[in-house]
Amino acid sequence: MLALACIAVAGVSGYALGWDISRDLELLVGHVRSLSAGPSALAPGRPPPVLSSDEIGDLQATLAQLYRRLWEDVEEQRRILRVTETADRERDTYLADVGKAIRSPLLAIRSLGRELTDGKHGTLLAAQRDDVDIIVKGSDQLLDLLEDVVAIAAAQQAGIELRVDDVDAAQLVRDVARAHEPETRGRPVTLRVDVAAGLPPLRADERRLRQVLNNLLGNALKFTERGEVSVIVSADTPDSVSIRVSDTGPGIASTDLDRIFEEFGQAGPAQSRRRGAGLGLSISRRLVELHGGALDVSSTLGAGSVFTVRFPRSAS
Repeated sequence: MLALACIAVAGVSGYALGWDISRDLELLVGHVRSLSAGPSALAPGRPPPVLSSDEIGDLQATLAQLYRRLWEDVEEQRRILRVTETADRERDTYLADVGKAIRSPLLAIRSLGRELTDGKHGTLLAAQRDDVDIIVKGSDQLLDLLEDVVAIAAAQQAGIELRVDDVDAAQLVRDVARAHEPETRGRPVTLRVDVAAGLPPLRADERRLRQVLNNLLGNALKFTERGEVSVIVSADTPDSVSIRVSDTGPGIASTDLDRIFEEFGQAGPAQSRRRGAGLGLSISRRLVELHGGALDVSSTLGAGSVFTVRFPRSAS
């Protein structure tokens, strides 16, 4: 009887010990799985409990310590993210406000400079006209940059509101090209415009589309030392109109093709990068995509670049 009792006690003890180990391992595995699921699975103040004093208990204690550290790190990262998001919103608001405050005096400077150039305030000497031309061109560049900065700030805050209507793409392209013709004077660069006949109207915000074309054409003329810059407009598909701006400039390396569309992202030699702030292409792609279109680039070093804008055509 005594032997049977001893066997029974041993069996019960073994069962209890096995149940404890199984329970501890099950809890341990569950908490390891919760950690591996990522920060979103963590619960504050709920590290895995330490249920025994053996090796499994030591492992549970170590896991509890790791759990607490991970939770603290996650909370710190969340706090930093909240601070960063607040700072970004304040920055974008500040940029938009500053842009609006600067635009008026810049417009006044450009307008007065053009009046002086046109002789509305008397005839200028050749040297004076050259100086005024520099002022007008400088104000144009600053206004273009300001437009990009304000547009990016607006996009970051609440999105850019488009005023979409039917736009005569052919006339718009000709107008933009005509405005850039002075940039070819005295340079071995030809500006060519080729517009297909019978183009359908585009569904676009004319002001924003003009901004995109100014950016693309301005860049092409800026980086083309000699050769040709061309703007070709065609209806490639039944649903869209394509505007291709090509140049014979230095081209862009394949490794830089994605980076040029990043904010402040530029490519090419250092002396070329200093010619701009690196905002034009970034905001241009955003504006085109907001219209449901696409802006792509193909380029070969030493052989120029081609930027293609595809805009949805009007359904009417």
